[in-house]
Amino acid sequence: ARFIPGTDDATYPFWSPDGQNLGFFAQGKLKRVALAGGPGQTLANAPTPRGAAWNREGTIVFAPNITGGLFRIPEEGGEAVKITNPSAQGGGSGNNTHRYPEFILGGKNFLFTYDNGREDLAGIYVTSVDGKAPVRILPDNSRGRYVPPSSGTGSGYIVFRRENTLMALPFDPEKLRAAGP
Repeated sequence: ARFIPGTDDATYPFWSPDGQNLGFFAQGKLKRVALAGGPGQTLANAPTPRGAAWNREGTIVFAPNITGGLFRIPEEGGEAVKITNPSAQGGGSGNNTHRYPEFILGGKNFLFTYDNGREDLAGIYVTSVDGKAPVRILPDNSRGRYVPPSSGTGSGYIVFRRENTLMALPFDPEKLRAAGP
């Protein structure tokens, strides 16, 4: 282990696809820093963040607030663009939140958690950086992670927590749907 300068008070760390940069949140901002050294870079405001992910095309998707939607921003910084709107999914007590994005195979599609206080809508969803309508994959509103197949082709898994048990759902990354029970 080694100290990475510029990461004081960092939360919700995430890696660049090449593993050469670390993204994180600190002091109400989305930031990144090169592991080779040099100053950190502030990318966007994020007062109460809830996770981020970085794809191989240089896009970072992040949740800047405890409530609200997800945004995308280029890895170099720039204007953050809202790509999901939890209020459009309906219901809830005003605490609608999209959080914990996780790219599937480093591409444009990603998983995220939707929590709005209602079990009939909450869950793990899939969408893309292009802002397509989200599709619910699982009713569990835990943090889902995509695990690719060990052979490199075929279905992988969405790993998630149900109550106090780790579960794995076979998932087809091409069709963006469950591939078994």
